[in-house]
Amino acid sequence: MVNQQLLDYVRQQLQQGKSKEEIKQKLLEVGWSEAEVEETFNSIIGSNQTAEASTPFPSAQPQISALPGIGDLLKRSWQVYKEKFWRLVGIMVMGIMVIGMLVCFLVFILPFVIVAVFGVGGKILGGQWAIGRVFIFFIFLLAFLLSLIALMGVLLIVLFIKASLIFAIKEKDIGIGKALKLGWSKTLSLLWVDLLTRLAITGGSFLFIIPGIIFSVWFKFADYVLVVENLKGPKALSKSKFLVQGYWWNVFGKMFVLSILAGIVMLVLSFIPLIGVLIALVTIFPFSRVFYFLLYQDLKRLKEPSTTL
Repeated sequence: MVNQQLLDYVRQQLQQGKSKEEIKQKLLEVGWSEAEVEETFNSIIGSNQTAEASTPFPSAQPQISALPGIGDLLKRSWQVYKEKFWRLVGIMVMGIMVIGMLVCFLVFILPFVIVAVFGVGGKILGGQWAIGRVFIFFIFLLAFLLSLIALMGVLLIVLFIKASLIFAIKEKDIGIGKALKLGWSKTLSLLWVDLLTRLAITGGSFLFIIPGIIFSVWFKFADYVLVVENLKGPKALSKSKFLVQGYWWNVFGKMFVLSILAGIVMLVLSFIPLIGVLIALVTIFPFSRVFYFLLYQDLKRLKEPSTTL
């Protein structure tokens, strides 16, 4: 069913001379799904309704004059987390399974292959020391390259999970498969944003640590900006910094509280034999993604009230 507020807004924008693509891009940037936008345009075209809307489009969320407190943010995060729990956990489990296979390859399979090749190579080469040294060099080079590829794979899977979780949180009705598909489409762009963020934070940490902490808060929402607003590379970092400016201490305080709470939960769950740490990872990380997504939304409602739908 078409959202009436969205329908009124699109009609108004069309009557103001905006193109379909301009309106669509704006709506996608502020969180509406492509299916909802297309359904609205199809409804307007099908019914041939051209009456001018008399009032501006009201926000789907009330505007705010200050960031909500940590208690309110945690309460809202818990509500969203409960509603989307199995979807979020499902994405985490699938990602961890893939990461587990890559780690097993690095820890168990690769060393075994190296030892086996060494044994066979040693028997074949015998006393040919010069050739043997070349053989050893290429074996270690191959092991290094395979390790590098596996580690890069782990990093990509982590970013893939991050992007997929954001889509699962952002979209109103979306399955795990669709969230993973959308997440994969953003993974390479997220890799670039992640690299720039790490370089900025690492570089800042060399300058007496404090700048690194400042940068880590400034750029905390760069991945959310990428997924929600489709701003890539330095633009995502710049937008994240813009949202945080003026609220740095507030955001830092909320990040600190979440870290303390997550640490306590992690400590408690770690007492569960064998699987405690895994349970903590599967449950805590998705909650933190919900927490920061809602904080990102709050910042947008404060800094860009006219574009927050």
